[in-house]
Amino acid sequence: MNYLLNFAETLGYLMNDANVNESQLADGLEMETATISRYLHAEYAPSLKSLIRFADYFHCSTDYLLGRKPEYKKIDFQSCPEFSSQLKTLLKERKEKGLSGKTFCEDLNISESSLYDWKSGKRQPSLANILKIADYLHCSVDYLLGREK
Repeated sequence: MNYLLNFAETLGYLMNDANVNESQLADGLEMETATISRYLHAEYAPSLKSLIRFADYFHCSTDYLLGRKPEYKKIDFQSCPEFSSQLKTLLKERKEKGLSGKTFCEDLNISESSLYDWKSGKRQPSLANILKIADYLHCSVDYLLGREK
């Protein structure tokens, strides 16, 4: 759960750098102040939607927020497609190189029903699973989410 601590630390740094407090950030992101506080105390991980909102608010990469990239670069990323669409595209590319859905699930220790739900848009993977997928596919979280090419 190192990513929770990384996220909390980076979020605190960005808030300090932008001179915004929890209440101001909560207002800017249309979240509860208590939710911001929980993120800052690494009590739970943000959803994909929330992670993207934080990255857009601070004009940084999701990978930077999660401690996967050490440098901050002020960037405006493209709008994200639905995660289900992006995942289907990435898996199709990998299928052409010989990766089956079954192998993908076995290698990542996820159920085929979870993969089906993610691909159909019924639900989104947890942040922990997003990180596993990005590592497995050797790509950034921003690339996995469709924020960068």
